Amino acid sequence: MKKCFFIIVLSVLSCSIFAQSSNETTNRKFNFGFSLGSNYSVLKSFHQLPDNHSIDNGFGMQLGVFMDYNPIRNWTITPMVEMGFNHANIIKNSEQDQITYEVFPNSLDMMVHLQYNLGIEKANPYLFVGPQFKVPLYLKELTTLQYSTAPNFSIDFGVGVEIKLKYFTIAPELRYSQGFSNVNNDPNYISFQYNQVAFALKFKS
Repeated sequence: MKKCFFIIVLSVLSCSIFAQSSNETTNRKFNFGFSLGSNYSVLKSFHQLPDNHSIDNGFGMQLGVFMDYNPIRNWTITPMVEMGFNHANIIKNSEQDQITYEVFPNSLDMMVHLQYNLGIEKANPYLFVGPQFKVPLYLKELTTLQYSTAPNFSIDFGVGVEIKLKYFTIAPELRYSQGFSNVNNDPNYISFQYNQVAFALKFKS
């Protein structure tokens, strides 16, 4: 799965570089790039957990590819696909052992952001908002004692700044994803909401 993802990333980047180099006269309405960064899972339960159960939130990482489309001045539409490696668990402690229910250990995250650019030439701050759909991925087969995670729909809010360098543009970006779905598939629990804070570095030519 990881090898396939990296092959896709390299293929998209290669195609985008070729497309941009052969279309210098199109005012660069389309740009392609990739992103990498870290995330922090914020898993919440709106019902009291059973005794000896706890939520374990932690840091993960994500890798992605994206396209920028500039239909009009100061506005950008950015479809993006990321592969996430997340840390959100429900832990049951007992005298005999510890049982962990992993929520989105790996995920495929598809999003479309509407971005408003503040219009500064060299360093362009921007705000964005848009929907995200997160699908669980499993790099190994689940056992009969493990439960999957339900897909999650969320809305992303964030800020960033594009910094134009000599050969490429880099954009540090901070994003908060507010979940609206019940991601629980474990019959021992009622419902969980999955939110996430992410920091990413985006690169494009």
